[in-house]
Amino acid sequence: MRPCTLRIASAEDDTKATSLTAALVEHAPWCRTAPNALPLHIKPLAGSMRVVVVPRWGGTPSDDWYPWAAAELEQEGVSLEALELPDPAQPEIEVWIAAVAAGLAAGVPAETVLVGHSVGCRAALGAVERLPDGVRLHGLLLVAAWWDVDAPWPSILPWQALEHDAVTVRAAVGRPHVLLSDNDPFTSDWRRNRDEWVEQLDADVRVCEGAKHFNAAREPAVLAAIRELL
Repeated sequence: MRPCTLRIASAEDDTKATSLTAALVEHAPWCRTAPNALPLHIKPLAGSMRVVVVPRWGGTPSDDWYPWAAAELEQEGVSLEALELPDPAQPEIEVWIAAVAAGLAAGVPAETVLVGHSVGCRAALGAVERLPDGVRLHGLLLVAAWWDVDAPWPSILPWQALEHDAVTVRAAVGRPHVLLSDNDPFTSDWRRNRDEWVEQLDADVRVCEGAKHFNAAREPAVLAAIRELL
């Protein structure tokens, strides 16, 4: 089992973490955390809580870890819905943000944890920014998040240029949580990516060893992070 380590956002050397809770040790022992990150813990889960997932580029509700996480959370009385978004192979900013906003409006925002995956992170942030004043989500988790990718293709460039307002985001979700990998094939400089999320949104960033782009059928680190926010 790989040790859990504490990653300092100033890019200092790793140190062994001894204060993370049993939830992270059990479910994602390979994760690191940025400074001032909230400790992971599992709370009693309320039956009214729901999780809305915004899939990755080309993703559908049946892809990656979405069905597995839904089945796991269902046993705990929590519903998880991965959104079926228009034209996932060529996602358009306005179309996807509007679809995510509609998905959020279908439930109670205060009882909703929004999870974005890859480009879904940017669509999730866009939908958060469009929430009515005073409306807050229960939490926001961004998995395999990026501001830009190593080898962008033409249709991803508008997403990379998309700007987000930190004040608006924080007013709607509090502190965003970000889950990254140290070997993501789309963002090889994970340290820079991590630091940008801290600088841009003051996010609570955790970095997992060897998780690539979080495309596996089971992603315990993602499930642990979702549980933390419930």
